[in-house]
Amino acid sequence: YPRFKGYQKLFNLQFKDVNLNTIVGKAATELYQRGVITGTTNAEFKGENPVNRAETAKFLVNSCKSEKKKSNVNFKDVDKSQWFYNDVKEAAERGIIDGYKDGSFKPAETVNRAQFLKMLSISCNIKENVRKENFKDVQDGDWFAKYAGAADAYDLFPEDKTGDSLEASKLMTKAEVAAGIYQYLKNRDAEAGEVAAETLAE
Repeated sequence: YPRFKGYQKLFNLQFKDVNLNTIVGKAATELYQRGVITGTTNAEFKGENPVNRAETAKFLVNSCKSEKKKSNVNFKDVDKSQWFYNDVKEAAERGIIDGYKDGSFKPAETVNRAQFLKMLSISCNIKENVRKENFKDVQDGDWFAKYAGAADAYDLFPEDKTGDSLEASKLMTKAEVAAGIYQYLKNRDAEAGEVAAETLAE
């Protein structure tokens, strides 16, 4: 996928309901231009809307490349006639998402922070336990603990005011998911540039 362009190169603001002076505005515009996200309409992003499992699957499939780990994954509530069928199928085959024990995917279910961190980490091949997190509400035995460090390492929730709490069960909005993906891509590329510069200096 192309390297992150950075908001300083953005032209023709797509959505009339975002502000480029905010992280969400930068994220929405950059990710739209990269083909990662779409708006509710051609002119509105509607970042305040809750983001569901189907939408998140689409965003993450378009964000990063990862190899398929499974084949012929099907869910009883995901039909070929639905707009998200191909994205959900690919996300499942790449191991980004899982279904429920009853064979369903529940595409309309809103994504929470813990689920988003897992999905992003798998989609973009973020190392588990990438950084020792200091969230007071994350215990070693929590299923999402190994993904929690990414929130801190890549500043995935930049407008969060909770400080030392992850609030793993907090339901996410479209704006928050877009900002999280944007922050990861931006900081990943900055990190890669620093490594390259260090290598050249040796």
